[in-house]
Amino acid sequence: MERVHAVHNHALSNEQFSSKGVYDDYEIGDTRHHKNMQHMAKEVKQCLMHTQHGGNPCVVLRGIGGDKSFVFQDEEELVTFLGKSELRKDEDDSQCEPLKNKLWSEVATVWNLNENFVGSFRDDYQIIQNSYHEEGDRTCWSDKYSTVIINPDVPCERSEKFFTMQPIPDYVRWLHTGGEIHYLPLEKLQKLETEVVDNTPAAFLPSKILELTSKVFPHGVEKILPCIAFISWCTEEDVNVFLEDFKEKNDKAFLNDKEREYWSQHELYHQKSKDEVQALCRQKKLPVEGKKHTCVKRLVEKMECAPPKPLNAYSGELNSVPESITEISKLSVYNLHEILRFHNILDCGTKDELIISVGMLKSGRGYLAFHKEMEAMVDLVAAITSIIAAQKLMYLQDPQISKFRRHRKA
Repeated sequence: MERVHAVHNHALSNEQFSSKGVYDDYEIGDTRHHKNMQHMAKEVKQCLMHTQHGGNPCVVLRGIGGDKSFVFQDEEELVTFLGKSELRKDEDDSQCEPLKNKLWSEVATVWNLNENFVGSFRDDYQIIQNSYHEEGDRTCWSDKYSTVIINPDVPCERSEKFFTMQPIPDYVRWLHTGGEIHYLPLEKLQKLETEVVDNTPAAFLPSKILELTSKVFPHGVEKILPCIAFISWCTEEDVNVFLEDFKEKNDKAFLNDKEREYWSQHELYHQKSKDEVQALCRQKKLPVEGKKHTCVKRLVEKMECAPPKPLNAYSGELNSVPESITEISKLSVYNLHEILRFHNILDCGTKDELIISVGMLKSGRGYLAFHKEMEAMVDLVAAITSIIAAQKLMYLQDPQISKFRRHRKA
């Protein structure tokens, strides 16, 4: 998919598309503007239709269009729901329902659905998270490349296995070739006993394993670099690049939270909404991109107003940290980061995760902050050991190694 995107990007970079192809004078949102955009869309389509990938012409299709082509129109409500903490999600009773339009009527008729359907954000979220049933029954399979909602009314063991089959490293071939990294071909994968990882989506996804590594081994990973490269099925260079990037992103997030904490002290931040702050930026001919605190910073520097007072630094005394999780949750994200960093505990994750880590630190059990990840790493090593044994047995029974190469046309 990414290679196709590169072809498209190259084609688009060599063309110029006018937003005034039909009318020179227009107002954003009026009929003339709409016709200009339709004309521009046709030009983009014509450009992409002349591209090829793998020797075949690219097929270009328009999007679904405006609101009349929607079945659901609840994106804002959904974003609000997803922005809540896990506890508030469990308490949320928000409902969703399809638009009463011709498209929904046709969909309901074709698939024999209830036209008066009313759903729940909370129920849908729990189904995707496999937390809908108290007994722990699986309701969804979700990994980086696919999401499969399991219908309890349809027996689908075979199709479920087909959809949830995932790439497995070829450890035997790695050994025989002196370190070549390959995944098992499909015909081998179908014969392999993979029950040990069948219930773990993206069990061998490199980015997932490397993120796990970043949390379990925040320091001294260079001493076990070959082991991490083997477990994640990457080169040592790729591991180093990922870990450095992970640290850089985490440090950048910390500095951004610190800047927001600092500028949120200014009266402009409290007295004005984001829209009002952006309006002031436009009046002063300042950029309006970015978050609210960034706009406040631009205004204060432009108007040469007095900056906020310096932030109070964390003293390192755990006695100053609240006792209960409820009180800890009232601390800002920056304060949570600062406390964990002072005590040399990795400060990555959502605010809920940071709150839990600070709570464990306060109770004297900071070493348990990433206990779940440590257990996952132990389970992964055990799974790899089991998979290697199964592969050795499989190759003894069927020693032929399938090799596939992609040939380019002249």
